[in-house]
Amino acid sequence: SFFEIQFLNLLVRSVNPRMINEQMLIHPFEASEFEQYIEDIIKNIKTDPDKDLVDVYYQLVMNDTFGTGKYIEKNKEKLTGLEKLNIFKTRNKLRKELWKEAYIRYNHIEYIKGLMKVKSTIRKVRGSEEGEYGE
Repeated sequence: SFFEIQFLNLLVRSVNPRMINEQMLIHPFEASEFEQYIEDIIKNIKTDPDKDLVDVYYQLVMNDTFGTGKYIEKNKEKLTGLEKLNIFKTRNKLRKELWKEAYIRYNHIEYIKGLMKVKSTIRKVRGSEEGEYGE
């Protein structure tokens, strides 16, 4: 309709007009068209979080207990150099984390991913199943 086209024209004024064709102006976008794109964005944020996002996440106090009235302080101390070298202690702390990828980035312990993949591969070869981070 005329009003839809006018509304879309207002939305896309910052876009180069040569990039917009008539089909784009009258085509109604549906959630299904953005579903995979949004899922990819969320997956990328979860699996490879930005350093700034991780820093903010660990400075928050939030209600992760969903209605129990308890709050979780994320402001955790980073692992010391000696703790990072202790694979078992690092793995045990990682098991307690809700967002493991953020904890790995926060503490600069990316090596643990490689170790856990090797461990997972060995377990698959031997026939036993275990989670990615030794869970």
